[in-house]
Amino acid sequence: MNNCFEDQNKKVVIKNLFNTDKADREIIGSKIFSKYAVCPNLVKIDTRTVKISLLADFNNTTDNKVLNDLLVDLFVKIKNEFCERILFEFSILKDLEIMSKELSRFSKIKNIIQEICDSIQGKPLYPVHGDIQKENISVSGNKLALIDFEHFRFAPLELDLVNSLFFNDRNCIDVKNLIPKLIKKNLMSIELLFQMLIFYSLKQIKEGRKPSDVQKRLEKAVERLKDITKEDLIGKSIPNLIVNRNFDSDWTASTCFA
Repeated sequence: MNNCFEDQNKKVVIKNLFNTDKADREIIGSKIFSKYAVCPNLVKIDTRTVKISLLADFNNTTDNKVLNDLLVDLFVKIKNEFCERILFEFSILKDLEIMSKELSRFSKIKNIIQEICDSIQGKPLYPVHGDIQKENISVSGNKLALIDFEHFRFAPLELDLVNSLFFNDRNCIDVKNLIPKLIKKNLMSIELLFQMLIFYSLKQIKEGRKPSDVQKRLEKAVERLKDITKEDLIGKSIPNLIVNRNFDSDWTASTCFA
């Protein structure tokens, strides 16, 4: 678990992260996203500690329409303007490579991973926040403000919405109204939303969540996606991520993921 020490007067937070990888993601993610949104200034103190300086007043809002409009603008900017080099070590490609190697003995899971790989082959990857939820989003003036980049990676934009489909609680963003807007603007596709849901589910198991719980949440998330998009996802079946009773210990043994 991460520890944060906060100085409200100076608007400074000292964040101790779980590992060096997460600290690096905080720095890289904040730097890249600062081109598209209001972000704090981050300085790495040591391999696992980051000093976060808030450069503006962040005001939370419960107005879903305001947040959705700002998020649409964010995704438009990223898709139209991002042209930097992808860092493989912080990309979904690296994640999938690790998954494939670690789970090579589980042929069913390896096939699922290969389907995800096939779905993104040849498609552009973008900077993805990785944990877009209401507690990490606010408004500064009339601009979107973002914090907490420890789950940052380069991936399809669709990955930034699937945690709200997966958890569907009060902290989640309003994907019911946001997803149709993004699909209409050709910013996202149903196919990749489906595949990123599966990737996110595998990642949840990797981080220690019980496969049985993940499976239930995945099934509900896919039904929610169908309801939102009014699509049947013909030809797409929900994979069974439960391999055997030892899957938990096998899958969560590595700490390579953010």
